[in-house]
Amino acid sequence: MSIMTRLRLLWALIRNKQTPWVVRLILVAGFAYILLPFDLIPDHLLIMGWMDDLALAIVLVAAALKFTPEVLLTKLLDKIHREDGS
Repeated sequence: MSIMTRLRLLWALIRNKQTPWVVRLILVAGFAYILLPFDLIPDHLLIMGWMDDLALAIVLVAAALKFTPEVLLTKLLDKIHREDGS
């Protein structure tokens, strides 16, 4: 699965009414952490500053996907693939 497909899936999870609230909370908190200038390790420390963002993103996405029902993931991925014409 491409990175764009994964990002579209995460965006669809946030917007879908069937997504459990805990999944939405995890994803919104993760996006906010990455986008906001407040970090545990400041981004101006180059590699270390970026690595904490990446590590947190990986953990939060994995947690969100774990708490999302398989039926919902399949439904959203099918919709994304239909829109792409794949």
